Amino acid sequence: MFSFLIAEGIFRVCIHFDIIRYPNQAVLSNMLHQYSKIKGLIYELKPSSSAEYDGLWYKTNQHGMRSRECSLIKPPGVKRICVLGDSVAFGYRLPYMEQTFAYLLEDKLNSNKFKTSRYEVLNFGVTSYNAYQEELTLKKKVIGFSADLVLAGVTPNDDYYSEGDNALCREMSPFSLGSRLHSKLVSYLLNSLDLWLHHKHRNKDKIDHYFAQLALLSKEKHFKVLIVAIPYYFDDLNTYVEKQMHDYYHVISEKYGFNLIDFMELFQGLDLRERKTLFLSDDTYHLSPDGMKKVAEELFEYFLVNPI
Repeated sequence: MFSFLIAEGIFRVCIHFDIIRYPNQAVLSNMLHQYSKIKGLIYELKPSSSAEYDGLWYKTNQHGMRSRECSLIKPPGVKRICVLGDSVAFGYRLPYMEQTFAYLLEDKLNSNKFKTSRYEVLNFGVTSYNAYQEELTLKKKVIGFSADLVLAGVTPNDDYYSEGDNALCREMSPFSLGSRLHSKLVSYLLNSLDLWLHHKHRNKDKIDHYFAQLALLSKEKHFKVLIVAIPYYFDDLNTYVEKQMHDYYHVISEKYGFNLIDFMELFQGLDLRERKTLFLSDDTYHLSPDGMKKVAEELFEYFLVNPI
């Protein structure tokens, strides 16, 4: 204990003199996210929040979703699509929720002259979530909203270990060892380990487990499942290093009997210049407003042929 206290003291001196860079404590009152009480989820979007995140302002509804306001109990005559995913589904770096494919899809479904129901598309996407956190969101949140269909948006990095979300996990959550000991040294070491694991270790088992839970709960709760795979930007499919993850999504979707829309295949047929417009100009991971529109259009066409 004496040695630990000495090490903690030396570490804090190093922070004070900027020998070691250590982030300031997260000011939760100013953030779009909050620590989650759901074990393993780490963090979630704040309900009824309007806050800056990475230079842009975002808003959430009363349930902590980037969607229109909605009730927990599904209104009569409504068909509900619940969207799971990470920053792509969330609409990272797009300042208006109206630019997300979930919002655009809802508008398209409700403007369809052949419709027999009203539709709600609820966006449960949260930045930096992986398959494990999406599974927890499914079991702890989505189930309560009586979904008619769960749209699982998957990306090539869903098998990564989660590093958490920026300042929230640099100080570590209230449930972590570092915070309980009020130790900056332990928090720093835990977060460094988190980051190392995130970049070094990938585990497809968490995706398999996630899909298994989707299959189990879809039978218990009587909802359909649609897997939507969204790629990173690629110039040439032959050199696209994440193609193997898309191949894996095909295999595992077939294993559990899920329909799959793979936008890698759809984007492949586009002219290179058009494909570039579907992603942010300085970001090969996230969709642009044009990319969101393309996804919403393709999903709309799918639901015209495969009604919920």
